Amino acid sequence: RDWFDDGEAMQSFAFLPLRTAYTFGLLGLGDESAERFHPGMGTMYLTRLAELASVSTSRYLPPA
Repeated sequence: RDWFDDGEAMQSFAFLPLRTAYTFGLLGLGDESAERFHPGMGTMYLTRLAELASVSTSRYLPPA
């Protein structure tokens, strides 16, 4: 909750790794609804979002 400006209002979270050949970051999503992100939900769209965000931001990384 400390990562979000309005963290006290957040009830559910999803944390997605940003990675190419190695993990270089984390995308955190939060919602005020306790039912938005839960253990039983599918992860297909969250996985795809992490993949797209990884590819989009990896070009700004220094060469390895």
